[in-house]
Amino acid sequence: TWSGQILIERSYDEGASWHTLDTIVSNATVEENFNITGNEELGDAWIRGKILDGAVAVSGECEPTLSCERFYHYGIVKITAFTDSTHVTATVIRTIGATDATKLWSEGAWSDERGYPVTSAFFEGRQFYAGTSYRPLTIWGSRIEDYEDMEIGTLDDDSVEFVIDAGMQNMIRWLVGQEVLLIGTSGGEWRLGSSDPADAITPTNPMRPRIQTTYGSKEIQALLLANAILFVDRQGRKVRGAQYVFERGEAGGYDAPGLYYAG
Repeated sequence: TWSGQILIERSYDEGASWHTLDTIVSNATVEENFNITGNEELGDAWIRGKILDGAVAVSGECEPTLSCERFYHYGIVKITAFTDSTHVTATVIRTIGATDATKLWSEGAWSDERGYPVTSAFFEGRQFYAGTSYRPLTIWGSRIEDYEDMEIGTLDDDSVEFVIDAGMQNMIRWLVGQEVLLIGTSGGEWRLGSSDPADAITPTNPMRPRIQTTYGSKEIQALLLANAILFVDRQGRKVRGAQYVFERGEAGGYDAPGLYYAG
């Protein structure tokens, strides 16, 4: 046990001036462990714990520990003009740490330049998107129950990203969430996921997309009807069906009789 007062302070000018973030006070009547956490949003900072002498009687032993994770300050800008490979003009959307040159940058996956997803579906509590012109075989899944959070991470509920290894540059046409995520491309139909509900998609458990049929799909969203998926084939003249057989973990395809598309 210990008695005393500790100030948690921060400096943005390398120790020339300090301001208090929090105050810890212990009166030694009980054993207490204090834990203070936070995020640094403004920039590089020094943090210290300062034990005050005199404000509160100091006695006993206190062992403060300061720790921090690797720090990055993420900003967002919208490029409005291109000068050369190292200079652009941009509008600041979210404050950046500095305007100095840096290699730590990346361009958004979706934009007017790179294209936007052509299809979307809900599956396992995530919002999935797929099929941009720049990355036609990539599937992005949001954080679970947070459909606007697309930041890839390592926790089970973090966002995920997959690429279909189609062997040729097909284009994803549609997504349908069922017991598995069914995917239609211009060259064939795929599934992503497991028939076991306990075996969910996570960043550290990336299911491998598997080809199911090779009909190929037109750029028309598929329709879920009972346990069957109806989609227009790549020629745009016939409606076909795909049905996932849950007991065997397989998918099969067939013609949907009497359903044709006259192009």
